[in-house]
Amino acid sequence: MQAKNGQEAIDYLELLRSTIILAIVKLELLVVSGLDVIWRLMRRKQPEPTKFIATSLVDVPLIEKVVKEPGVEAVVRVPMPMQDWRKLIAAVLGEELSGHPTARVPALPS
Repeated sequence: MQAKNGQEAIDYLELLRSTIILAIVKLELLVVSGLDVIWRLMRRKQPEPTKFIATSLVDVPLIEKVVKEPGVEAVVRVPMPMQDWRKLIAAVLGEELSGHPTARVPALPS
């Protein structure tokens, strides 16, 4: 699904009943921030937790420190080439991110 702002994304989430495996969330959403959307999704009850790729228009290391919540698999700066998106999504859904040139994986608590 694609939402024009964070509030619309949250409204869609309230209507959606299916499991969300992967969410790509723009951190700079209007009205309600992308972080709020991520936190809302994290609290959602479903069999497997959602994995997240957070996108940002600003330098990724600055955002990385804020996005250290469990479930945020990668933070990437956009725009990003399509082939890098394919590799990143495949990595988040099942392979290691080590060595991926455009993704930074936050240190997640164990």
